[in-house]
Amino acid sequence: MTPYFLLLLAPMVLMASACGSPEDREYRLRARSLDRADVAAELRDAVRNKDLRFVAVNSLTLAVPGVARERQWRPHEVRLIEGTSDGRESAAHGEFCTAAARYAERYNKALLRLLPPEEAARRPPP
Repeated sequence: MTPYFLLLLAPMVLMASACGSPEDREYRLRARSLDRADVAAELRDAVRNKDLRFVAVNSLTLAVPGVARERQWRPHEVRLIEGTSDGRESAAHGEFCTAAARYAERYNKALLRLLPPEEAARRPPP
C-alpha cells in the first residue's frame, strides 16, 4: 500500500468508527437528550399530572439516584428509564446509562425539594 492510499483510506475508517451501530447512535442520542433535559419543566408536568414517583435506573436492583439506598424499590413505585443496566453492551450504552443516572439524580433531588414536608418525611432522605 502506498502512503497516498492510506491517506485516502484513513478518513473513511474514522467516519465508519465514529458512526457506530444504529443502537450506539440511539444510545448516544438518548444520552444527549437526558443531559439536556429541563428537569424543572419535566417535574412541573409530573406534578400537574399528580405523578410524584422518583426516577430509577436498572442496576442489580432498581437504583434511585439522589435518594437513600436503604430502601428496596418496587417497579410500580418509580418511573424506570428503559434500557439502563449494570451490564454495558458497548461504550455508547455505558454513556447512556451514566447520563440516565445523572438525570435521575437531578430529577429526584428536585422532587424531594418540591414535596410538602409531611410527604418528604415519609420518603427516604436524600
